[in-house]
Amino acid sequence: MYPKWLPEDKLNEDGDIMIPGGMYILWKLPEGMLEPVPLEPRSHIELQKVYYKVLMSWEDKPDMQTHVEEWRRFMEIAPKTDDVDQYLQEHPEQFHVPFKDTLFRGNNDSTTFYVSTS
Repeated sequence: MYPKWLPEDKLNEDGDIMIPGGMYILWKLPEGMLEPVPLEPRSHIELQKVYYKVLMSWEDKPDMQTHVEEWRRFMEIAPKTDDVDQYLQEHPEQFHVPFKDTLFRGNNDSTTFYVSTS
């Protein structure tokens, strides 16, 4: 059984799906190894294109320098390839698995357990 969003979606009077606030409830612990969700193909290239457009549009605008700096910092920490496994192995400190010590007692290999990047 997979995690389930509770409360469940409902239809409004127009037949549109209404997604209520709630949370995923884990019905059963995973039986296999947790694996990261792959990054979108060409995501790094697309991110570079957006960053280049930001620089070209805002670089000479003093009131936008805070945003340019935020983008620069984001580009420094963003994955440099489309390989999610490589990124997770290079940055294990950025990810936290809740209750890892309790759920996976006895396994001290911190790179074994990944969280979803989606």
